[in-house]
Order: sequence, then structure tokens, then C-alpha cells
Amino acid sequence: MGYRLPENLALPQTLNGRTGIVVTASPEGGLFFVPKGAECIASPDNPYYNKEKAGSDAIALCIGDEAITYELSCWLQDRNLIPDARLNSLKGEEHGRKLVRDNHQFLTDYFFHKNRTKDYPEDF
Repeated sequence: MGYRLPENLALPQTLNGRTGIVVTASPEGGLFFVPKGAECIASPDNPYYNKEKAGSDAIALCIGDEAITYELSCWLQDRNLIPDARLNSLKGEEHGRKLVRDNHQFLTDYFFHKNRTKDYPEDF
């Protein structure tokens, strides 16, 4: 999101035994920790990305209002950084991913009880 950490900054490698923690901060959401979030974010700069884990866990980054902030969820989806997010579907995993891709803003707004156009008229 444009922030750079000092090279000499020491961060814990785990939070309660979990690795790949995403830490975010915003005026609206404050400081927020997303355990296992890094496993789901498909960025070339992310060494923790795990396609297999993302397939099962990334949906929480779209609809989990306790797992992530609304702003970060929208920001990640706008940049296609959670392409593996899927719903379970009898038609298969690809169909489940397509359902999320085609309806991501509706799903996110619904589960977060927000409306991006009304609540956040400016881009993130």
C-alpha cells in the first residue's frame, strides 16, 4: 500500500504461532492484524503467498468482517490480489472463483454491511 519498513526494524515472525501476518493501519480501521492473510495475497512481493492455502482461506478476505477491514478488502480486490478467493460450488473450484470475481463488490458490501458508493465515494 505504499509503506516501506526500515531495514533494521525487527518484527515478530509469529503471532500466537501463526506466520504470514498482515498488519494494516488506517484512520477508519485503526491498527489491524490479519493472521494467515499473507498466504492469500497474490503479490509478486509477497514471499508468504501459498496458492493452495489461498484457495481455501482467501474468501475470508472478501466476506470476513472480523478477519479484515472493509477498506483493505476492497483495496485487495481492486488490484486482483486475492484471485484465489472462491465459494464452494458443486460446479467446481473455478466456478466458485468466478462467482466471487463476478460479484465481489456485492458480496463484500453485504457481509460488511456497507455500501462502497455511499460510504466510501473516493477510491482507496
